[in-house]
Amino acid sequence: MYSIYIVDDEYLVIKDLVSRIPWLENGFEVVGHSTNAFTALAEITDIKPDAIICDLKMPTIDGIELIRRLKAGGASSEFVMLSAYGDFNASRDFFLMNGFDYLLKPLEQDNASLVLERLNRKIAKNRADQADQRDGSADPADQRGDSADQPDQRDGSVDPADQRGGSVEPSNSRINKTAPSIRTPPPSDKFDALVAYVTKNFNKKHTLGDLNHKFNMHPTYICDLFAKHYQSTLTMFVTSLRMKEAARLILESDIPLKELSSLCGYMDYYHFCKVFKSYYGMPPSMYRERGGDR
Repeated sequence: MYSIYIVDDEYLVIKDLVSRIPWLENGFEVVGHSTNAFTALAEITDIKPDAIICDLKMPTIDGIELIRRLKAGGASSEFVMLSAYGDFNASRDFFLMNGFDYLLKPLEQDNASLVLERLNRKIAKNRADQADQRDGSADPADQRGDSADQPDQRDGSVDPADQRGGSVEPSNSRINKTAPSIRTPPPSDKFDALVAYVTKNFNKKHTLGDLNHKFNMHPTYICDLFAKHYQSTLTMFVTSLRMKEAARLILESDIPLKELSSLCGYMDYYHFCKVFKSYYGMPPSMYRERGGDR
């Protein structure tokens, strides 16, 4: 579970973010928030969250200046900028400072979840790189092995669906089909049943609250188990299943893409295309034209 801090001069924006975004499902916990940039600067320095969501336009200290001061103080957090449609030019400095991504106001939950999923992978990769640096006395080739034998780790995390040994992977997917499972045995039949339920119903919406009600397992415990046994979050696990099935259907059927997206659990075709491109590096139409990721 990664920590995240929110800064926005409008309390209603913070309240909306905290209440509407499925933080736990995406592997995050909101550890603090503030409408005052000076207060945020002090609290972030003390808390040291893994990530910070910060409004671009704020009085006294804007988002860019806040990030600049935090970085000058040694902050290693990843930054996500809240931006209005007219702020793209002002956002340039944010990306020049290696900002991770931005969220547009008014906030859309699907877009926020997509950014958080990518952010989770980035933080996981950062931690893995730091671990490699601490073990730098070993030969990197000995540590990682031949890259041709390694599973695809988009942004540093092993794909959850590779670990479950599912059958929905397309025949020419770029993900290594021979990658060994690193999943450890689940602690109970209850969690196994939960995973089987989510896998079978991958095209339906799943929340931790719903799963808690159905399987009588605390949401935080469910998150911990997905992290421990699948190196994943609930959202990432479901996305992996959906994307693999989407790729299979694209290659093995002539189902129109808009219909295919709904079969995979995406009622919004535009959002489906964004997720697919983020996952495979190209839009679904190109994936079909090329016969896969070759």
